[in-house]
Formats: sequence, C-alpha cells, structure tokens
Amino acid sequence: MAERPGGGEGQRPEAAIAVDGLSMEPLHEAIEATLSDLDAQDGDAAVLATIAGLQERMATRGLPASEAWADGRRHLLWRLAASQPAFAPGHRQAVLISACLVAGPPTSPITPTGHAAEHAQAVARGGLLAGYGAATLVAVDQLIAGGLSTGRDLVLSVEHRSEPAPTGEVADANAVLEDCALVLAESGGSINRFDGLPIMPVPVAQKGVVVLRLLARRDEGHGPSGDSWPAETMARALARLADTALPLRPTESARAFLRGIAERHGGLGRGLAARGLLGAATHAGIARRLGEVDRALVHALLHDTAVVRGIEAVPGPSGRPQRCEATLDCRLVPGRSTAEWVADLQAIVGGEIEITVLAQQDGVEAPLHGPMLQMLCEALQVADPSAIAVPTLQIETRDALGWRQRQVPCYGFAPWKLASSDHAADASRRSRPATARPAWIAGAEVFMKTAARLLIEG
Repeated sequence: MAERPGGGEGQRPEAAIAVDGLSMEPLHEAIEATLSDLDAQDGDAAVLATIAGLQERMATRGLPASEAWADGRRHLLWRLAASQPAFAPGHRQAVLISACLVAGPPTSPITPTGHAAEHAQAVARGGLLAGYGAATLVAVDQLIAGGLSTGRDLVLSVEHRSEPAPTGEVADANAVLEDCALVLAESGGSINRFDGLPIMPVPVAQKGVVVLRLLARRDEGHGPSGDSWPAETMARALARLADTALPLRPTESARAFLRGIAERHGGLGRGLAARGLLGAATHAGIARRLGEVDRALVHALLHDTAVVRGIEAVPGPSGRPQRCEATLDCRLVPGRSTAEWVADLQAIVGGEIEITVLAQQDGVEAPLHGPMLQMLCEALQVADPSAIAVPTLQIETRDALGWRQRQVPCYGFAPWKLASSDHAADASRRSRPATARPAWIAGAEVFMKTAARLLIEG
C-alpha cells in the first residue's frame, strides 16, 4: 500500500490501539436487532423485515443504502469512503462484505438436495453476516470520526431477493466489484474437528456445482440395441459410475488445509506434510487411517464427486419404461470446467446415455497469500488458542456475490463456532443460529476488528 500522509509504520500502533478499543457492546446490540428481525418470522417475510430494519438503523446513523441488481437478484449496497485513500483512482482498493439473504425454495437447480431447515440455516448465516457488516460500517465510521485514517473503502452488499429487475435503467451490483481488492463472505460449513483436532476452517475456495440430467430412452428411432430397456441401461450406467475411481485432483486450497493441520498434528499430519498427497496410493493409505466422516471430507476435498439425487422412469403403452432419467449433483474442484467433466462422465456411463446440463456454477479459489488471510487466521487463533485456524476448500455452494466472482479473492469463516463447543453445537443445530448469543459475540469481534485492520493497514 502507498504511504498515506501522516501514516505509514508510525501509525500502526495507534491504529491497533483504536481498533482494539472499539466499544463492542453497542455494536452487539445492533447485530442482535438484525438477528431478532430475522428470527421473528419465516421465509420472505423474515427477510423483508430484516432488510427494512437494517435500512432504518443505518439511515439513522447517516449511512443510507443504494439499490442494484445482479443475476436477477436485488442487492442493497452501503459504501463508506476511505478518509485518506491510499490508491489512485481506478485501482482495486475496496473491501467488500458480501451477505446473502435469499430465502430460496427447498429445492433449486443449484441445491437440488436442499431442505427447508438447510435453507433456513443459510438465510440465518447470511443475516448474521449482514449484521456483522452493518456493525463494521458503523464501527469504522466512528473510528474515522475520531480522527483515524483509512486507506480503503468499505462496501456492504446484502443480496436478498430473487426476482426480475425492474424495467428501465438499473444499477448493476456486479459493477461494485470492479474496484474491490477482496471480499469477506459467509462460508457456512459445519466442520470443527478433523482427526480429533479442533479446527476453525477459513474457506479460501469453493467447489463448482454442476447439476446434470442423464437420460436413457427407447422410442421410435432411439434406444439401445437388443432387449435392454431404459431402466436397465440407466442402472448399468450408474453402476459403472459408482465403480469408477475418479482421479485425485489436489488443489492448493485442499493442500493448505491438510498441511495446516500437519503443523499442529503428529502422526497423520506428518505423513500428509511429508508426502504432499502426490499420488493416489498415498491418499488411499492415509484415508484408511481416518474415521468415516474425516475420510469422506478428504475424498470430497481431493476429488470431483457425483451423487444421484433422483431417478424417474416413464412407462410406455405396454407398461414398460420407455424413458429413464437420473439427476446428478456434481461438485468439481476449482479449475475444472463443466465441459471437461461432462466429457469424462460420458466416457464412464457410455454413449447410450444422453447428458444435459441443468445448472452450473464455477468453482473459485483465492490466493493463499496476502493480508486478509493472514490477519483473519491470526485473529481467529487469538480468539481460540486451543484450535487451529486453517485455510480450506468449501464443498457446499454459497451464492453470495463475492463467491461468484473468480477475479476477486474471497474469504470467509463460520463465526459462531468461536464460542464454547456447547454453544457452537447448539448454534449449528438450530434453524436460527442467532439464538445462541455467546456463539456469535466472539465471531463479531474477530470479524469487525479484522475488517477494520484491513481498511487501515491492508
């Protein structure tokens, strides 16, 4: 970062003192008000009440929102300008907090296995991050009013409705990313232990999602040769897929997760670090030493995966099925294209199966080096010295604006897991994690102080 007038290294102790001295309780109350709005109702009504409350509370503090649209979704945007910009115009310099409050249906093309409780949890996590983001804007505004200089802008984006944009000229929410240097987003996830070691995963990447329709049919001019019917053809194809060992595809984020654990963990950890997961045989030997849950996690981190989510047979006049369809939920490691995956899958299931892409979302991976990741891991480690903060690859899909942008580094964490294990477990079970107050207070302090340091020092 370019040196700011009156800033530089000499200002850092003052900045650290100011950030650490933030009065947190009023900010906790603001977050709790947001979460109470979300918890008061269900579905769209809860989201609309939460958004209205956010707008009102922020406007009374002199921080009004603007409105924009992206990918058919409405966003509210708040922007707090740097008091002493450290970069020339046109240079990426803003920090974006990207929250998602879209109360989607129990099933959607990208999340075909979703359930109402899972969607309620996702909305609750988005509401928590929206509350964190709003409190962070207020906190930084207070620091600036107190004379502390910031070199980066701070932007909060709350994505909250799926519907067509209004007619006429509308602002593009994606345009806000043009000058963003990095993004903080809700990471979701439920991992808090690996091979017995308490961990705090910090997602730096997200797997891609591809939903496919597999079709076998037998009607005039189509169908397999001989006496095979579509259901039998589909059964053979899915059996071949289940029996195929997909190749090992270790990404930098997956390696970072396993190596981070190796720094604090003997035995298994040393083996992972020494061999670096260089071959499938090494991975297989390591995986056999893990429990079922940890073994499944390692497999998902290091491989593309495909899970059958539904099979439907359509009978013809004779009562025998003339068409058989299967839906596959596929998760691809970052860097894998849908076209590559479909070609590989076609070779596995055979030419008798027609493959159609129903939905897709590319995977993303942020740099593993830089101030954001370092500051966030340091802050998390201080908040809970008994656990290890470690970068990881997010397996579940998240729809926050930042995760969808390959060109902007995006990081996240599951903040309510910083409290005691009892509170964390309670929070993860509920459809409204906000109800376990001690479980999000520690996360709020880590989040706000880390974001403030990035604006001042980063």
